[in-house]
Amino acid sequence: MFPKEKALPLRPFNQKTIQKTMKKVLSTLFVAGMIALVACGPSAEEKAAQEKAAQDSIAAAEAAAKAAAEQAVMQDSAAAAAATVVDSAAAAVESAK
Repeated sequence: MFPKEKALPLRPFNQKTIQKTMKKVLSTLFVAGMIALVACGPSAEEKAAQEKAAQDSIAAAEAAAKAAAEQAVMQDSAAAAAATVVDSAAAAVESAK
């Protein structure tokens, strides 16, 4: 009555064809992933902002070091003035005896 139908093969492709196709797909996905990774990097504007922030922090550190040096000089001069006052007071006491 009806013609006999052919059974569909369980594996329509051979194993080598599947491996080649998967290699192409995985290679394409890898390349797309690398492009996406590079594209997500910082822009030129962000790099400039980072450089400006670095320069600002360097300037702030230099200003703090300069202020600390000036403070040390003031303390040294105050100590020298106090020593002079003590020495002159001691000399006045000695001369009064």
